[in-house]
Amino acid sequence: MIRLVVLSVFVITAANFSVYAQDYEAVSGYVFLDSVLVLASKDGFKEEDFIQWMEEDTSLYSAFRRLRRMEYTFSTRWEGAYIRGKKPAYYYALCKQNISASCRSMDVIEEDLDGPVYRRNGQVRYYTLALLMDLFFTRDTVCSGQSFASFSHATGNRSDQLKELIFNPGSGKGIPFIGRKLEIFGKRLQPWYRYAWQETSINGMLCYVFAIQLDDAAPEDKAIVQSMKTYFRKSDHQVVYRSYHLKQSGLINFDTKIQIKVTSDINGQYYPRDISYDGYWNFPGKRGESGTFNLHFSGN
Repeated sequence: MIRLVVLSVFVITAANFSVYAQDYEAVSGYVFLDSVLVLASKDGFKEEDFIQWMEEDTSLYSAFRRLRRMEYTFSTRWEGAYIRGKKPAYYYALCKQNISASCRSMDVIEEDLDGPVYRRNGQVRYYTLALLMDLFFTRDTVCSGQSFASFSHATGNRSDQLKELIFNPGSGKGIPFIGRKLEIFGKRLQPWYRYAWQETSINGMLCYVFAIQLDDAAPEDKAIVQSMKTYFRKSDHQVVYRSYHLKQSGLINFDTKIQIKVTSDINGQYYPRDISYDGYWNFPGKRGESGTFNLHFSGN
């Protein structure tokens, strides 16, 4: 149970990723201006149109699934610590995924670490890093027939619930304890959110930006999603960028920010190029952790 909640908190950089991120955030930062809302209404769109795009989108999920069918190199950079006790730790790895017939395997090209990353028994000490490795590291040869989320046995049958959270934002279906607080398009929470949209161009690519912001007047802990920004490519509604800010206080306590950048290879196949996370979590039964991580994928 705790494992699923931790996954739900954080699972949701190329050389020029910082430029992309700044561009995306800069545009998303002003879509709430009244003038932008007026311009958007003249385009003939309503908030229901963008909500429908969000609810029906499968392009982001397809981009992640692509990682299981392509060769690429990727870097992982994680820094974190327990909220109380233990000095900070650092982990870096450069890896390569290989594809042979219908099977994939992974080589660790370079690895660097500092601090108490591993326990004496060789297991990863920090829960966030361990889950990150579960999601994106292939320890053995894996052949076709397994889904995107090839978690360890301990994860059990939670992958469907995890995919619901990541790839169907606003659903909350099957997420224990916090599911209702994730239903941002439902009747209970929708009155507390502001929606805005704008057409913009990022590096020559025309996009629609759809931004969601929790109203300042919303009751404390009414909702978990504080904000979400999604960039749909105008030509085909492919999701090329999404950012989340998730926050919850009380017995289950976390505050995290996540960014996902999607790109395409020379064949026009989409895959997530950059994933970044910054935040903390503290749950009953687990030592709370704070930290950051960045993953960068480069197709071969």
